Amino acid sequence: MAQKYCERLTLYVPFLVVFIGWFFHLSFERDSIVKTPERLIEKRGFLVYCLFLFVLLGVLLFMGMNPA
Repeated sequence: MAQKYCERLTLYVPFLVVFIGWFFHLSFERDSIVKTPERLIEKRGFLVYCLFLFVLLGVLLFMGMNPA
């Protein structure tokens, strides 16, 4: 039976929803980093969460792959 999607990636969805909600919350702040992304370093928590999402996606994509 053909697999249509990777089930492991469903674990990523809640983290992505939190990211989108946090991003929208930041967009309503005065002088938001969303308007000037070069100031992203000011929100260290958001930056760390973005890096966490990137690493998590990489782990979930390559987890369980058999080497050739």
